Amino acid sequence: MYLHRWHLILMPLRTRLVLFALFGTMIRNGAAPSVACIPGTTLKSRQLETSTGCSAIDHLLGGSLPNTGIVAIDEPASRAFTFALQRYFVGEGAAHNHHLVIASSSKKFPEELLSKIPMKRTGSSTDKRSEPMEMSDPSLKIAWRYATVPKVDSGIGKESQFDLGKILPAEDVERVPKTVMAGCSTYQECWKVLHEKFGEDEFTVEGKTKKNLLRIVIDGIGSPLWGDPQQFRSFLVHLRAFTRKSYAIVLISFDSSTLPESEATFLKHTVDAVFQLQSCDEGETIPGNVRANGRFYVEKLAAINSIATTALDCCDFVYELHRKSFDVKIMHLPPAFLDENPAVESAKPACSQFHDF
Repeated sequence: MYLHRWHLILMPLRTRLVLFALFGTMIRNGAAPSVACIPGTTLKSRQLETSTGCSAIDHLLGGSLPNTGIVAIDEPASRAFTFALQRYFVGEGAAHNHHLVIASSSKKFPEELLSKIPMKRTGSSTDKRSEPMEMSDPSLKIAWRYATVPKVDSGIGKESQFDLGKILPAEDVERVPKTVMAGCSTYQECWKVLHEKFGEDEFTVEGKTKKNLLRIVIDGIGSPLWGDPQQFRSFLVHLRAFTRKSYAIVLISFDSSTLPESEATFLKHTVDAVFQLQSCDEGETIPGNVRANGRFYVEKLAAINSIATTALDCCDFVYELHRKSFDVKIMHLPPAFLDENPAVESAKPACSQFHDF
């Protein structure tokens, strides 16, 4: 690129500094740094991004999860619904032949997760929210200008690419590269295996060997089943540091009700994004959302390749688990269920009281 000296003079100071830094990097390295081409990833601002498998989570993260991202799912006193998100995560990896790493203090969890990997939807799957409205009664007609208006749907993200009701055949699961750590008794034991994986040329950002993405699932971190709780913080710090210089993404599940508050706070500060699934008690329903299984809270969003997080239009969500999908929707509270505020009642004009007979 040729720049006349007058171009540099007229440029803002910040732009000139960026250009000089860029040219200096190119001179030191001999060329612009190359970015690995890995199946199942996209390039955005020269940074690799990939899907978590769940379109709703991707939407909240700004469209996809940047490489080196660490996402934590908190489901207090349960793990029934987090399992669906873990299935999406490994399903996306299996579809693109990413290397799966599954670690858990439970001996049965890795086998259960691998036996429930969802299949990708086949055919031309379209987003139901983009379909035009259909009248249930042909005799009812509306203005022509509203005939093609999309259906009102509070769901976020596109229709999922995976069908939770269909399981990937066992022979296909066998072909997926994976590392399984079942019944991890200590964080040191888990980290020893992860450290070896991070050191392989296939997952490091350096070198010219063919690269692949490492998808790491750590289930139930912080539970009493881990034998060395004093290594909890050290494990998280090392995990974050080595992930930052690798082609890897991490999905962590934990139960904040079993963690000391200080440890839960440290975990949330260490990871890049935190979502909480607050399930409804038995017999409890959410007003206006009878089918919802619980509230979906966004506690932290990732800002890995940007100076700010994604700006959300709404922060009030619920989630629904169906046979084929896990949906996150905007919670709409009808006026009939709104709590009456006594302060508002007392703020009525005095003249209005004369009409209340």
